[in-house]
Amino acid sequence: MNSSRRVWVGETTTFRALFGLGSAHLQTVLGPYLPGKHLPNTVSLSVDLEDGDSIAVHANGPQRSDIASFPVDPVVVISVHGLAGCHRSRYVERLAWHATQQGWFSYRMDMRGAGDSGLKSRFLYHAGRSDDLLAVVRFVRLRHPHAKIFLCGFSLGASITLLLMSDNAAIATCGLDGAIAVCPPLDLALSADHLQRGWNRIYDRVFAKALWQSLLQRPNAVRQLGARMPAQRPTSLKAFDQRVTAPLGGFQSVEEYYSRFSTGPLVRQIQVPTLVIMAKDDPMIPFEVAERTEWSSSTKLVATERGGHLGFIGTADSDGASHGIRWVELAIIRSIENQLANAGSPSSENS
Repeated sequence: MNSSRRVWVGETTTFRALFGLGSAHLQTVLGPYLPGKHLPNTVSLSVDLEDGDSIAVHANGPQRSDIASFPVDPVVVISVHGLAGCHRSRYVERLAWHATQQGWFSYRMDMRGAGDSGLKSRFLYHAGRSDDLLAVVRFVRLRHPHAKIFLCGFSLGASITLLLMSDNAAIATCGLDGAIAVCPPLDLALSADHLQRGWNRIYDRVFAKALWQSLLQRPNAVRQLGARMPAQRPTSLKAFDQRVTAPLGGFQSVEEYYSRFSTGPLVRQIQVPTLVIMAKDDPMIPFEVAERTEWSSSTKLVATERGGHLGFIGTADSDGASHGIRWVELAIIRSIENQLANAGSPSSENS
């Protein structure tokens, strides 16, 4: 594939927050409560990893009835959830539903130790688990050898997506055609500190509690920690990363972990078409990092004025029409459509 010489092309629809939902915190808090979409005929599969753990992926095929309009080479969307999420996270379900309505295939990934990816897991996912994501992409490529495959990550899943995209030697082995990263924390240390300020401390405690509960449901991971297992529940994400994520992942400190896998300094290496969607008012991720990041020429950053963190409750108004109240999934689908439509036209600009 020649995707390494291409850029992300095409316009993204404009986001307009719903009336009364301009607040970043309202967008962030209400976003998870929007209903998901029913996905019939889900097939659950398992991807074995070299260290004995496994990854669960959940596949859905096209739902449209006009089979004749399907592309000869199918389009596949692989979704990666965010922190404390899984394949049942509603933003992941909605994206999968939209993809299948387009006549595409969808794979929803449960990262290591999340969702159905093994109550028996000895390890948990973290920001550096791009190898796990690569294993899933290779698995999907074997099932769809001639497909156009797009990777879509959300929040921490977006950060892991960008980490993988920056590893061009790995990307070359699976032939990804593009990636979308929504609300990625480009500086892990700064994001963790940002969560400890003001109202953000509520999100911080919620994340820490959810991750602790998930850990307790995985006795093999607890045994792997051994004497390093905290006696009390960490009350912040940074404390959890310091006492659980870092030692379980084999890092000397939380500072080493954050430094190694912050993708801000790495995204300039990306060669495959990549779209990054962020909200300037994201209460969890300081947008200032995106402003000073050196993006590669193959990467396009779309920054909305509002939207919170994975909120984006509003409409697409580029054509004066309303398309429902959840903008981001439709923006992703339309952006992939634009990328496919422009695949044959050479371009070297990062517009």
